[in-house]
Amino acid sequence: MKLSVDNQQKLIATLIMILEFYKVMMGTFLVIFVPQKCNNHVCSLSDNVTRDTLINKVSLFSNFTTFIAVLAFYGIEIKRENWCINYLDIDPDKSNNFLDDEIEDYPIIKTDMLNINKTYLNTLYISSGFLIINIGLSSVTIANNYAGSNTLTSLISFILLITIKLYSAYNVGVRSVQEERAFSGYMTIARTYNTIDEDYRIQTSESSEVRPRSNAIWSTNCNIHNLSNTHNKDNSVSDQKSLPETLEALPVLSDTVSDTTLANNIEDNFDDIVTTNKIELTNLN
Repeated sequence: MKLSVDNQQKLIATLIMILEFYKVMMGTFLVIFVPQKCNNHVCSLSDNVTRDTLINKVSLFSNFTTFIAVLAFYGIEIKRENWCINYLDIDPDKSNNFLDDEIEDYPIIKTDMLNINKTYLNTLYISSGFLIINIGLSSVTIANNYAGSNTLTSLISFILLITIKLYSAYNVGVRSVQEERAFSGYMTIARTYNTIDEDYRIQTSESSEVRPRSNAIWSTNCNIHNLSNTHNKDNSVSDQKSLPETLEALPVLSDTVSDTTLANNIEDNFDDIVTTNKIELTNLN
């Protein structure tokens, strides 16, 4: 079964989210995963959890609440990305700011996009606040059980895992709110959803039918032929009759042909039409 473009994008976003879960775990449960010293050996994971000190218990509680807060942010992010996939699209043939004008015809989608962007950014601020507090408390606990350079490098690495992601999300959220757009939080390169998804796009149709050019020329051809016959039979018509005056006698095509540009084809093709019907220009002049 072939997946649609929307389903492919959702699958990619879900797979990336699963990989991001590792960053959340390592970047929030610092007291558990950062190597620490227990007497004369490096503490195991269970040692880090069961250490019976007040600062360790407070830090563990902070680790857990920060994990929930960051996980909630990721939930909002995946919800936002799915909304963008459903209602918007990325069209490489259109400019990045194409959506700025197009979305004015979709006020409900515009309002929903603004709300979800603000929710995304506000959730990011809350989770970032929890993360800052968690880093401070965890650093104190880890410093009391410092086990050498391995402790420091692990602590810095785990912090960078989560902070780089949140900083990237911050740029996406701020730009999306300020520029009233929907920048993707999961694309490997910076991309913005720049058009309405075809499933929700307003379908427009021309109210008038355009007659084929050949039919219009054929109709004009017949009119000129009839006019020529009438002219030749009527001896009372002045021989000084000019070409513009003859053209004025033709029926107005704009009443029967919706494409007004066909009217200009009468004059452009007049010589060919006259030749086809064997009308002598000297008679018209």
